[in-house]
Amino acid sequence: MDWTPVLVFGGIAAVICLFAVAPIRANRPWAGAIQILAALLLCVVAALIGYEDYRRSHPAPASAPSYDPGRSGHRCLSGGGNRECLDSGS
Repeated sequence: MDWTPVLVFGGIAAVICLFAVAPIRANRPWAGAIQILAALLLCVVAALIGYEDYRRSHPAPASAPSYDPGRSGHRCLSGGGNRECLDSGS
């Protein structure tokens, strides 16, 4: 799994949060709030990218084939005649 995009977007979001402190202290709360919302959006994007990358690198296991001796395709493994097999029809 490649963590580079997650770390880059997370770092950018952290820097935006740090820069949001200046407008809030300068009595411009709307500018700081917009920057914090942008940082939250970047955090969501980072989480989605990380989830997609994790999902791609850890695929779901394939389902195991079911064993049904009554279906076609069942073979007689004993090597005997048709009457020894369960699904021979005779």
